[in-house]
Amino acid sequence: MATSESKRWLTYFLGLSLLIGALLLSCDHPAQANPSSLTLQQWLVRQQLHDDQLQHRHEQQNRVNFYPVADPVRPLAGTVVAEALPSTLRLRLNTANAAEIQAKLDGIGPKKAQAIISYRNQHGSFKSVDELLNVQGIGQKTLDKNRHRLSID
Repeated sequence: MATSESKRWLTYFLGLSLLIGALLLSCDHPAQANPSSLTLQQWLVRQQLHDDQLQHRHEQQNRVNFYPVADPVRPLAGTVVAEALPSTLRLRLNTANAAEIQAKLDGIGPKKAQAIISYRNQHGSFKSVDELLNVQGIGQKTLDKNRHRLSID
């Protein structure tokens, strides 16, 4: 019984060796070439080159993780000149109706639009864009983000 067990292991080992040898001989990549056809030094150099290529590829794939994602660029308040916008996009504070005010300004709904018109009716025409700060519900942030959209004429 020991002999048949030994024969079975020997057959398994030889089959596995032949399979590994066939795989090594069928490889085209120098780093995976059959070590017996190369000197040990040549094989080590080729293996190191292959390892370096894999490391470089791995670093390139992970490079995205090293750079923080930036927030979208937003213009600074007051840096955009009103003349740079076409007149069709600018809102004329002294002649606009509630629908125009609501459509052309960010953060302005129907109540704030009506408050702007009411202020204009009570106090007369706006003399400057900054006068919007006197309207109830309009703060500095709202004015700053809409300043480039406003005109007085």
